[in-house]
Amino acid sequence: MARNGGAGLLRAARDLELARKAGRSGRRPFQGLARRASEEACTKQRGSLMATIPLSGLEAAAIALAALLAAVAVDSAVRGTSDRASTDSDDLERDKAKSTTHALPIPDESREHCPPTRGRLVIRRWSMSDISREYQARITGFQPYTEWLFEIEFDGFRPQECRLQEAKGKYDQFFDSKTGLPEDFFVIFGGVGDMLDQARKQSDIVRSNPPAKLTWHFMQPISYTYFSREFQSEGLAIQSFLDP
Repeated sequence: MARNGGAGLLRAARDLELARKAGRSGRRPFQGLARRASEEACTKQRGSLMATIPLSGLEAAAIALAALLAAVAVDSAVRGTSDRASTDSDDLERDKAKSTTHALPIPDESREHCPPTRGRLVIRRWSMSDISREYQARITGFQPYTEWLFEIEFDGFRPQECRLQEAKGKYDQFFDSKTGLPEDFFVIFGGVGDMLDQARKQSDIVRSNPPAKLTWHFMQPISYTYFSREFQSEGLAIQSFLDP
């Protein structure tokens, strides 16, 4: 009986080791495996106490230690699951708070006379420099990473003026300072084309939803001069401003 008890201990130890590794990786099977190991260890301990041949001191200590480790492992797994659930809940509450903070007070009568008021605030984590992100927030009055979705995205929206906005920060770096023309890489990799496509789509939406207006704001002069001329040459419904 002592040898059989030792084999059970080895199985329990192996189960405990698997449970411990699973617990570190965050897998859910950890809890069930640890409980099974704990139950087996406890069963072996009760059986050994009732046995006619007493266990050695080492085996008895091993059984007690296995039961203790299993109990600790289960407790740790439960705490870890609870902590993760708490973190997820906190993230959700922060997202709700952001949505509430960014809500725009728009009177009902404005919704009838200004179609873009039917849009909504959205979170967009585009890749851009900190300076460009701060510039966008300053021009629009929105929190960073926040834009206005009305069919497509616009950087900002002023409901009192029924005016949609687009803000362009550090774009002079993509232009030749002597000629005022886009650098070759900005043309080849589609930077100029993408901006003009965006302007055309926004212009079409504004024209289809009077009395909406659209303004583009540039932080730097070279990009402002180039794109404002392009907008005029294509007859787009865009007012351009140089706002350093």
